[in-house]
Amino acid sequence: MEDQFEKIPPQDATAEQTNRLFNLLADRRRRYVLQRLQTADQPISLEELVADISAWEDTPPPETALTDKVDEVTVSLQHCHLPKLADAGLIEYDRAAENVAYTDHPQVEALVDRFPELFPGEDE
Repeated sequence: MEDQFEKIPPQDATAEQTNRLFNLLADRRRRYVLQRLQTADQPISLEELVADISAWEDTPPPETALTDKVDEVTVSLQHCHLPKLADAGLIEYDRAAENVAYTDHPQVEALVDRFPELFPGEDE
């Protein structure tokens, strides 16, 4: 399990902490998960997150067609991306309830503000 990121102002982060964060955010799906959760005012279901990512990636939503791509999005979130983000303390992921929530994190918020083009939004 990765050490959790400390919730410190970005200017106080060490080079090692910043590098770990950049490494974690190198994957576009993880960046989308964080951006999507930041805009939610409450935890969202895994199903809703899969639908949002599928729509963002131009994949038919699960309720209209259960495609291989939707299955791939679900599996990648459940077994890779959400656990990594949760282990780092950037999100809360309740595997049993299949709910996901963002935990306020100043370094992530600074990156979203500074580099919005790296974090896909609802208008994409």
